[in-house]
Amino acid sequence: KASQQLAGAEVSCVSVDMPLATTPITRRRAADTAISSRFGPKGCAVHSPSAERPGAIADQLRADFAALGVPLHTSSGDPAAPAVIECYPHVALLALLNRDYRVPYKVSRSGQYWKAEQLTRSERIERLLDQFQAIKDGLDPHISGIPELIPEPAEVTTLASLKPVEDMLDALICSWVGIEHLEGRTVGLGDASAAIWVPTSLAG
Repeated sequence: KASQQLAGAEVSCVSVDMPLATTPITRRRAADTAISSRFGPKGCAVHSPSAERPGAIADQLRADFAALGVPLHTSSGDPAAPAVIECYPHVALLALLNRDYRVPYKVSRSGQYWKAEQLTRSERIERLLDQFQAIKDGLDPHISGIPELIPEPAEVTTLASLKPVEDMLDALICSWVGIEHLEGRTVGLGDASAAIWVPTSLAG
């Protein structure tokens, strides 16, 4: 309904940062192994999903979209839109920002990223904001109308207050992967039951 209201068109692609599969997820998938094998050395391995996480929400999401005529797209599926695809922002950012290693932008991990430097909280906030801005700058040429969502360092009093900004950036990264998918510039790593879609430039 939102797509019709805002764009006057049906949904073409739903890009989701969560494990999805054509059958209930109970253990590590071929898609997880493929991503970890290829991108683990770049700091972008994935955790193993389980029956509890993502759990029923993944099955419900997949089933609800399928009922609306938007099926999950796996590596052996019909590439035509509409489709639901699974993506992984950490890997997508390697292509978007032309980085060789994981982009350190996760708020909850900021204490680990620069541990050796023993940064103060204010310094960690500034580092995160620098990465946030780099991500937004990378997205701007691909997605028009992104608001100025990155606060100034002086406006940030707690690390926790940056989590909503991180979440918005993750949503925009997923959107960019969806755009790339519709343009035929992604490849699915996995099998017939589940695939994680990454920019084609990373697949060589």
